[in-house]
Amino acid sequence: MRDWQTNENLYNSYIASHFDPFGSNITAQVMAFYPYTNNETHQVEYSFTSMGSDVYLNCPSDVIADAAAKSVTAGVYRYVITSRPSSPVYAFGTSYPANFSLHAWDVFGFYDVMDFWMAPGAKLKESDRKFSDTLQREIMTWIKTGKPSTQDWKPYPGYTALIDEEVSVTPRYKPKVCDWWLKNDFFKYAWMN
Repeated sequence: MRDWQTNENLYNSYIASHFDPFGSNITAQVMAFYPYTNNETHQVEYSFTSMGSDVYLNCPSDVIADAAAKSVTAGVYRYVITSRPSSPVYAFGTSYPANFSLHAWDVFGFYDVMDFWMAPGAKLKESDRKFSDTLQREIMTWIKTGKPSTQDWKPYPGYTALIDEEVSVTPRYKPKVCDWWLKNDFFKYAWMN
């Protein structure tokens, strides 16, 4: 992945080699959703990791939350972590650092162990602390009351919280992208299956 930062052809070839078997129209749409970019705010690593997160977890979570909301009387509260670590994270013994939000970042934030997973010598920054505090407040309020702290965050469907240093609420996370993945039968690749 590091080589992709300076070589668009490597990224495009990798995407094509994995999605061409599903059809060139699939590959073209994947590249449209997750384009090669290499600037300060959006790097190719972000495109690639976002694609993996969407196909394996984010979009399938809509299906699971929908099923749960239809089968229980208690409210189902869906969230997506949008917080980015202030320093690279080496989670679960991986040798490649995660520079963006990652799976289990919410667990690390809730239990206040983010610095344990960061690069050696890295110190938590205010943004990390605010994220951890926000997440703890939301979850602890939900445990005590059955509802999160943020008043605008209502049960799913129709409400998905985006949690960073603060909480914002959207009707759904990436609806166009998720609908496309699900319509094209990628749910079977979800990690939760």
